[in-house]
Amino acid sequence: MTTFIHFAKITELNLLSYKSKAVGFVKMIDNSFYFDSIKIYINIEIKTERDKKKVQRILKHMKKTCLISNSIKTNVDYDIEILMK
Repeated sequence: MTTFIHFAKITELNLLSYKSKAVGFVKMIDNSFYFDSIKIYINIEIKTERDKKKVQRILKHMKKTCLISNSIKTNVDYDIEILMK
């Protein structure tokens, strides 16, 4: 979330709304739990087609540079919804 917001501010994205939640999927191996995967659900509301193109560029950059998802071994998947109002 913070990575997206950071790039949204830098690019002066006209962001109406941003919501996200993460769901972790846990497995047990040798009596220890670990995250098998994490799925992040992102909902973004914007006004214009121009903003939509900015969002798509930001999301691509966010996936490459996110400190948290790049610091863990667990697979991180994104489910992204972009709505124009």
